[in-house]
Amino acid sequence: MRFAIVAGEPSGDLLGAGLMRALQTRDPDAVFLGVGGPLMQAAGLNSLVPFDRLAINGFHQPILRAPELLGIFRRVRAATLEF
Repeated sequence: MRFAIVAGEPSGDLLGAGLMRALQTRDPDAVFLGVGGPLMQAAGLNSLVPFDRLAINGFHQPILRAPELLGIFRRVRAATLEF
C-alpha cells in the first residue's frame, strides 16, 4: 500500500513515525510520501520538503511566507496525486 502523510512539527513527527511503524507491521512493503522530520524519514518516509519549512509563528510570518507555503502546498499536492 502507499500512504501520503504530512507532519509539520516535532510532535507530529513522533506520532507520524509511530503510525508508519504500525502500518508497516500490517504491510512490510508500505511506501510513504509526504512531509516529515527525521523520525518519519528514519521510518521510511520520502519527505518532499524539510518539515521545518512548515513552521510558522506569530501574525506576520504567515502573511510574509504565504507564497512559499503555497508553493510547498502545490508541490506536495501534485506529488501526492501522482503517487
